[in-house]
Amino acid sequence: IIEQVTGTSLAEAAAALLFVPLDLRDTAFDSVSDVVPGRANGYTPCDEPGRAFVDADYLDVSLAGAAGAMRSTAADLRRWQRALFQGQAVSPALAAKMIEPGRLRNGQLASTHRHSDNDSAMGDTQYGLGLMLDTSTIDGSLIAHHHGGINGFASYLAIHVPSGLGLACLCNVDTHPGLPFRDIRRIVFREFLQPPPRSSRR
Repeated sequence: IIEQVTGTSLAEAAAALLFVPLDLRDTAFDSVSDVVPGRANGYTPCDEPGRAFVDADYLDVSLAGAAGAMRSTAADLRRWQRALFQGQAVSPALAAKMIEPGRLRNGQLASTHRHSDNDSAMGDTQYGLGLMLDTSTIDGSLIAHHHGGINGFASYLAIHVPSGLGLACLCNVDTHPGLPFRDIRRIVFREFLQPPPRSSRR
């Protein structure tokens, strides 16, 4: 739709409409042919003795399109986050829509009938327009977040909406349970998050 409306590629439209106006100098739709100073290699965890990681399987990242073909830096992601919630990237009205929990046609929250019982670990997290919505805070205030991943790379971006305190984490390894994103989240948002429930002891 974007390409049809603008008459340019998605990469060109994103640069002209978002990246350049918002001064996101290190953000772009990636291509393996681009020469990028400081570009990180991507890795995959490895169980072989003496080897913690191996090179991630090759993927022409441009094939992922809007589903993950972008490159950025933590600093640019924080700039994007601030622009999004300060009315620079989209209108305040649209930003407010993004943090409304999605609902089904019958009015129930979209998370009412989760596909798998394993999803219960997500707690009361809802989904808005492109953002996970978490109110597991001391006062019920909102943390909006999302994560991403592609061969050899993982990312996590979160913001406590009322205060503007946010974090951007990038890791050049496949998404896996050993990533430190949850621990970093707890450290950054510790004054806002509810303490974890105590396990019952007999």
